[in-house]
Amino acid sequence: MSRAIRDAVPTDAYALAGRLRKEDLDELAAYDPLMLTPLEALEQALLVSQTCRAFELGGVPEAVWGVVDEGEGRGRIWMLGAPRVAEDRRWFLMESVRQVEQLESGFREVYNFVDDRYESALRWLRWLGFRWAGTGVSQWSGLPLSLMVRRVGDGTGASVDSSDRDRAGRSCDRLLGRP
Repeated sequence: MSRAIRDAVPTDAYALAGRLRKEDLDELAAYDPLMLTPLEALEQALLVSQTCRAFELGGVPEAVWGVVDEGEGRGRIWMLGAPRVAEDRRWFLMESVRQVEQLESGFREVYNFVDDRYESALRWLRWLGFRWAGTGVSQWSGLPLSLMVRRVGDGTGASVDSSDRDRAGRSCDRLLGRP
């Protein structure tokens, strides 16, 4: 079956919204269970991302990902996908490395908050060189979210300090509409 990576387009949100992985739906709810529908979350992510890409399998979009410029050299990286996204795990992992390297271009670090229950996403991010930098609790759902950070350049994500966590936390607050 043919695989392709291309720039994401607005219709990808419609193609994916009803097919997201359960873990991705749970993670969206962990951020804010009343905030957005899956379609709204995908549309919003496509709208605010500096760069946004899509993965197609047999001509059908199976995942979208991107990076949001949070200022001060930081990018908030994200991905939402359907169950078939990792059908060919080896290819997916190798392509993930290339895609993260492209997304982080122009940033000194990239990060995101990940639902603590989403163990496969946390493993994948660690494999990609992201490092755990702390745990916060969603104001709305009360669920724990892990802050995962990757330093650009050395690929190790090492040396995350409290000021990094504070800046990333403020970026997350802005995203979620907190003062």
